Amino acid sequence: MAASITRRLTPIIEKAMATHNVPGAAVGILQDGKEHHLARGITSVEFPLDVDDRTLFQIGSTTKTFTGTALMMLVEEGKVDLDAPVSGYLPKFRLADANALKELKVRHLVSHTGGFLGDYLTISVGAPTPSAARSPACASTPRS
Repeated sequence: MAASITRRLTPIIEKAMATHNVPGAAVGILQDGKEHHLARGITSVEFPLDVDDRTLFQIGSTTKTFTGTALMMLVEEGKVDLDAPVSGYLPKFRLADANALKELKVRHLVSHTGGFLGDYLTISVGAPTPSAARSPACASTPRS
């Protein structure tokens, strides 16, 4: 990252981490077509690996606003039907239960009514996230 950006951004990131008790953070900035990365801290208290520009973090629900807005823009343009089967848009998408796949509508994906249990992300040391640990069905769901 350009030295001036790093000098300005580092204290902001470190203060936010201290204020919110965050063990580690990574920030990416795209400026004039060039990627810049700033990483601080550790991955977690339980698995304290240094954070770098390749560290994966769960981002929780922060993408729901973007996804929902983009989806509704496509609905308004007539390009997506909320009540259409997901398989019509994602023909290679599979579930362990073929009948569930037939019933799964686009609307279910954005309204927590699809029947999915949690999410699954394996952190760098191989330990599942707490939500995945509570949701063994997700771990066995085929991903293709």
